Amino acid sequence: MEAISNIKISNFKGIKSLSFSPANINIIVGKNNSYKTSVLEAINLCYNHKKLPQHPYPESLVNRSAENATIEISEGSISKKIGIFPDSNLVRSTLKEKTLDAIKKYVEESSRNPAEDIHNIMKKIDQLVEDYVTKIKTLEGVVITEGRDKTLILSNRTLRDPEIPDIFELEQSLEPIIKKMSKGKSERHSLFRAPYLPAFLRRPFFLHIGANEAKGEVVLMKRYDNWQSYSEEQAVALRRRIEEKIRQYELLRNFDRLDNNYITYKGDPKPEPVEMVGDGFKTMYSILHKMAEADGKKFTLLLDEPGRHMHMGYIMQLRKSFIEMAKNKVQIFLTTHNRDLIEDILSEELPEKEKKFLQDNLIFIKMDYGDSQKLSYKEAKEVQNELLLDLRGV
Repeated sequence: MEAISNIKISNFKGIKSLSFSPANINIIVGKNNSYKTSVLEAINLCYNHKKLPQHPYPESLVNRSAENATIEISEGSISKKIGIFPDSNLVRSTLKEKTLDAIKKYVEESSRNPAEDIHNIMKKIDQLVEDYVTKIKTLEGVVITEGRDKTLILSNRTLRDPEIPDIFELEQSLEPIIKKMSKGKSERHSLFRAPYLPAFLRRPFFLHIGANEAKGEVVLMKRYDNWQSYSEEQAVALRRRIEEKIRQYELLRNFDRLDNNYITYKGDPKPEPVEMVGDGFKTMYSILHKMAEADGKKFTLLLDEPGRHMHMGYIMQLRKSFIEMAKNKVQIFLTTHNRDLIEDILSEELPEKEKKFLQDNLIFIKMDYGDSQKLSYKEAKEVQNELLLDLRGV
């Protein structure tokens, strides 16, 4: 992907209207509950909504004063726009539509019947699915549109509601029809074990759990204590890159080597699991993972409060990692309440090369309960005291 060149957010959560042209490094600051994290979530949702089948409170994605929300992101001349609609009737009709589309695909690939018979079969199935969807009383969610494409995100409450009619009812209703038209398949209810159905309709019904964070060209990190598994070949290459950065940034005393998320120290043969090290190191370790994975690839990294739990020494290394990633085609958006991080980034004592790079490649977005202000590096220095007061909630 190319770097994001413009972002427009309307009626997303607490943000009524926000528009800005980001830089390579974008620091989002503001008081508590000023919707800083919502900016990261909006960017992530625009790119990764198809990977997020559930949300605790999907209706809350739309501002209470609005009927829908929109997020539009441009990468140069290419634009991507989604709409978010919490309308209950649209959610119900989309559930039916997605279910029917999945069943139709299965029928077309499994049937020995001509197209005309498939059309008649689908008429019967349509009514069965309609009856089934009607029985679902608690159906909370949103429909996300991107052009003509629609994605359904359901609430956790809907996904776990014990009163939802068992999908076995639908299976039993469909079984005679599926059995009659299938190509002699003997496996009972094979449709519901096949990859055709949307994730939320596979057994066990309504218990599909989405990924904690999306993976791909846009990555949102809210937690810094879980690390992806890799193949042996990938793991060796990544381990070498991460070990190099741990030594370069002097993150651990007496560090010897890294092996499958275990640390070995010089003079101590017993390895220590990374998850047992301090929170500050775990945050840096997670970011180093993303740096190692990038390896020259363009992507966007969304970091929620990466500076928490860090002393000044780690803060300085965090700043260096941002500069290094930005030089290597990674675009960074981060939220922070960390006074030390802001003071370090705006410090007059920075090396001239780093200071010049930040002047040319960094902006601040100051959030104020739905309103926003874009500040260049120079402008942020001029109002530095005001920014620091904001971080303290004053």
